[in-house]
Amino acid sequence: MWKKIFLCSIHFLLIHSISSFPQQKNSYATSSEQQYFDSLFASDEHSFQRKFEFPLLLLLDEDQKKTYFKIDSLSERKLFIESYWKKINPDPILSKNDWLLDFIGRCSYVKQYFPSSEPPFFDDRGKYYIKYGKPTNRFRDGGGRKTVRLFTDKRVYQYIGQLYSGFRPNQYYWVYPNESWVYRNIAQDFIIHFVKESTAFREVNSLTKAFSTGIGKNVAWYWNDMIQTRAYLTPTLTRVANELLHYEHELLFGAHTGRSQASRDNLLPHKRIFNQKTLFEAEVFRHRKNPPLTIHHPAMAVNTLNFISDIAQFRGRGDSTRVEILFLAPFKNNIFHRKSFTELDTISIEFQSLMRDSLYNPLAQTRDILSYTKKVIKLESDQNAVSDLVFFTPPQRGDLTLQINELEEERIGYTKQPFTIRDFTSHDLMISDIQFFLEATPADETHFIPIHEKNSIKVIPYPYLAIHKTLPVFCYFEIYNIKTAGIDTEFEITLKVLSEKQRKGIFKKFFKWLTGSKQVFISIVQPRSVTDDNIKELIAIDFSKLTNGDYRLEITVTDPRNKSISTTAQKQIVISDK
Repeated sequence: MWKKIFLCSIHFLLIHSISSFPQQKNSYATSSEQQYFDSLFASDEHSFQRKFEFPLLLLLDEDQKKTYFKIDSLSERKLFIESYWKKINPDPILSKNDWLLDFIGRCSYVKQYFPSSEPPFFDDRGKYYIKYGKPTNRFRDGGGRKTVRLFTDKRVYQYIGQLYSGFRPNQYYWVYPNESWVYRNIAQDFIIHFVKESTAFREVNSLTKAFSTGIGKNVAWYWNDMIQTRAYLTPTLTRVANELLHYEHELLFGAHTGRSQASRDNLLPHKRIFNQKTLFEAEVFRHRKNPPLTIHHPAMAVNTLNFISDIAQFRGRGDSTRVEILFLAPFKNNIFHRKSFTELDTISIEFQSLMRDSLYNPLAQTRDILSYTKKVIKLESDQNAVSDLVFFTPPQRGDLTLQINELEEERIGYTKQPFTIRDFTSHDLMISDIQFFLEATPADETHFIPIHEKNSIKVIPYPYLAIHKTLPVFCYFEIYNIKTAGIDTEFEITLKVLSEKQRKGIFKKFFKWLTGSKQVFISIVQPRSVTDDNIKELIAIDFSKLTNGDYRLEITVTDPRNKSISTTAQKQIVISDK
């Protein structure tokens, strides 16, 4: 008999109340980005708080909140919100802010399914939905009068009652409506419990808050029941439920055989359960530490294409700076993959860059489209799609977004980073960033690789991620203010290739720190006569004698008569056999 009851208790675990969410409506159809901002700036103080301020505050860190609450006027708070969404936009090159549209969809969903009559006008479930979206798992308990599952067996209930000197635990209990949400994309055991109070659900730190009684020996059995029904939600819940189920097995065995399997600790049953509760809630608390402010679920801007960029800055026209961006996007397992290589003869790649200022207003945007055919692609090699974009802008800080878009299958890749435009308006001796080139061949003209003329030599941007030792490499840079800085007759250009591999042993590391020693693998000194205030240099470098690995190229321009007049540029490089 007791075995049958035990099997029934296991079967009970399999009958749980799984609640799926109604499908969140497509945010593009319900509200556009422009509609959001139009509504924001048209809102009065009450609707501003309800529709915009309360939801956004959930996404701000403490420093951002301090900044926000220092703003007094409604109009400036609206500008803060507009600026926030411009800043956090993962890919501002796209026509729509994917993150904002996801947020708009969440707020619309919360307004419909998790409303509250009091500020912030959504309950605690809505708070988590706005921050993290739809949970991985959701369990709903409608509440009401329940019976302790184990106590439905009269022999077990009588047996447990004999373990107590006073009143035995209650068979029946009342539960308020409650829910448990899990976000496994934050942590495997990131679980939140909610209990309904009046008309709204609030977050609680323990499921014991769902009971109408606080008597310990009763609460323990009620809590045990609730944990069993949620066993599937997280790994820790599964483990704890199994421990509790094993203890139930001991009690079933004792009730139906008269032979107790009680442990040596001689604890009353509810105290054994409370011990498990304490361990479980401590583990959950550990997983709840330092959660992210928010999680974005991309709805449109899926970042699937890989590329790297090499950015060099030069003096531009007037007081502007010229920024040159080299894109390298692998063909193999990236742009051309199994499907596209078999079904498409040609693939077109759109390369774009967008520079924004500190207020996230566009400063410069460039675009180029190149088409590649199977005839020019060698998928067995490390060949890349190559493009270089150029824009001019005044010196300042902002952010730079780069994007590639494979037009036939509409796949994109993008990066966004803080970026500082260098200021070349100084009268001191200055040097630009460093670029690498290969001498162009007739085949390059048919392979859609940009061809440039540098110092009367036709060259192409270096098309590989690493420096191939078998290929001759040209190093290009520009020097400014030679005469203006005070150099009269001649100057020196020193090129060094260095490696700073960590020395082994504490004494060798200390010696290196003390002397500043560096291992120099290539050192070239080239004297130059002063002819112009600014010059462009294209110098061939032979890397063939270097072993594979990481190095640093260092170029220094110096007045040999006055070493204080000097400037240096550096570039990290990787040497490879290919």
